[in-house]
Amino acid sequence: MQNVLAIIGEPNIFNCCKKIKTDIQTKHIPVVILSETADETEKLKAYETGADAFISKPLDVNLLTVRINALIKILEDVRDKTQREIISNPQNIFIPSQDTKFLSDAMKVIEDNIDDEHFTLDDFARNMKVSRSILNSRMLAITKQTPIEFVRNVRLKRAAQLLKLNAYSVAEISYKVGISDPRYFSTIFKKKYGESPMQYAKNKSKENDR
Repeated sequence: MQNVLAIIGEPNIFNCCKKIKTDIQTKHIPVVILSETADETEKLKAYETGADAFISKPLDVNLLTVRINALIKILEDVRDKTQREIISNPQNIFIPSQDTKFLSDAMKVIEDNIDDEHFTLDDFARNMKVSRSILNSRMLAITKQTPIEFVRNVRLKRAAQLLKLNAYSVAEISYKVGISDPRYFSTIFKKKYGESPMQYAKNKSKENDR
C-alpha cells in the first residue's frame, strides 16, 4: 500500500491534496481522503482537488483496503498499457498534456543520441533539464520504466525497424543503436522479442514475401 497516500481529515486537507496533485513529483500518487463527515459538498470538493477516493468515518477497514487495492490495480494497469504502447505506437495514445510533452522531449533526446554508446543517465537528465531523481520519478510514473530501461527499449525498437529493412548486418545495427557489443545486443534483443536479431529479420522477410 505504499503507492497510495491516505490523508486523514484536518483543517488543510484540501490544500494538502491539491498540493500533492499539482506537484510534478507526486501527482501520480493516488490519494484517499478519510473524512469525519459524509457531506456531499465536502466529497465534491475532495474530488475537485484531485482526490482519487473519499471515505467517511466511522472507518470501515475492509472498505478502505478494497478501495486502496483497486486504486493500485488501476494505476498498474494504466502504467502497463502505457508502457506497451509508448514504444510501439507513441503517436496513437492519449497521455495528459504535461506528460505528453515530457515524453516527446525524452524521445527526441534519445533519438538524437541513438547511436551514442556513451550516452549516460546524466546526459539524459541534462538534456531534459531536470535532475536524475526527477527524471527517474517521472519516467516511472508515466511508463513504469526507469530511464535506462526506457532508453534501452527505444534502442531495441529502432533495431527492430532496421532489421525489417534487411539492409544491415546485426553488428551494424547494434552500432547504429548505440550498443557497442553485438553479442550483448543479441542477448537483450532476444529477451525482448523472443528470437535472435537474425531470426527476427528472417521471419520479417518471409512475412514481406507473402
